[in-house]
Amino acid sequence: MEFGTLADWMAALAAVGALAVGALGWSTANRLGRAEDERLRRRQAEQVSSWFAAEIREPALVYGVMVSNSSSNLIYDIEVEAKSKYDAGYPPLRLTCLPPGTHWVPWNGKEWDFPVDASVVSNELRPIARSGKLGIKRLQFRDASDSLWTREEQGALRQLAV
Repeated sequence: MEFGTLADWMAALAAVGALAVGALGWSTANRLGRAEDERLRRRQAEQVSSWFAAEIREPALVYGVMVSNSSSNLIYDIEVEAKSKYDAGYPPLRLTCLPPGTHWVPWNGKEWDFPVDASVVSNELRPIARSGKLGIKRLQFRDASDSLWTREEQGALRQLAV
């Protein structure tokens, strides 16, 4: 029985090595592709946020929430839970859709008013940044690809199973 020449063995080892390098390259490309898909999937959601704010009106402040959609697409089924300094709190703000931009939604004492583009509000809008009692508990929305997302009180973004 003949085992081949040294050249045959070298060629076989080179072929096995090339096969291993190709498999490693395919695995790396596949892993990078999945990471890129995940990044693209999260891209719109990462551009959506909300914070509690006050409009400086005379004679009193008007509280409300700012909802920012910095993406180029609409967001849908928005629900914002705001904390109140009173135990009863605010009812959730629910919007069917919201276009790109930063929107001011004031609380009129009984219900949430309609959102308006924050850039057209004539009074100064200030974020409430030092209060432990006023703030956003949760922001939930659906992105343009129909994925459901939530942003928790400390800002963590998480996709929800549908």
